Amino acid sequence: VCGAGRHIVSGDDLRHHCAEGGGLARFKLPRYIKLVHEPLPATSTGKVVKSKVKDILLTQSKNKIAKL
Repeated sequence: VCGAGRHIVSGDDLRHHCAEGGGLARFKLPRYIKLVHEPLPATSTGKVVKSKVKDILLTQSKNKIAKL
């Protein structure tokens, strides 16, 4: 979700939107929400490259574990 500077969105806002406004069942609600400030990696047609997003998240989580 890209707020484009118009509105600051929090994880709780997104969770509330999914539960109330989005009509998702409780078991479909995301457990974790990671807010990023840079654009997600995309192809030339604008589709998100999920494998690169997964690699980024895995690298970040490994770095956090290593710092503990």
